[in-house]
Amino acid sequence: MNRPTVGGSWLTISDILTDLDVPEHEWREWQAAGQTPLSVVSTDGTERIRLAHYERWLDSLADDSTEEDE
Repeated sequence: MNRPTVGGSWLTISDILTDLDVPEHEWREWQAAGQTPLSVVSTDGTERIRLAHYERWLDSLADDSTEEDE
């Protein structure tokens, strides 16, 4: 995956959807279930996630997957 960067430290939900290649409704389902990183709404009304939080979240998914394989 090519990690997108917006202003160096924030990603929009659109950036993340593109990175993961998932539809928005699927992301929203994960979000409603509390399975996504914390997001904030910026002053322009755009929902964003810190790049570091996104990367940690991805790492945790990889860790969970590895544990299931063992």
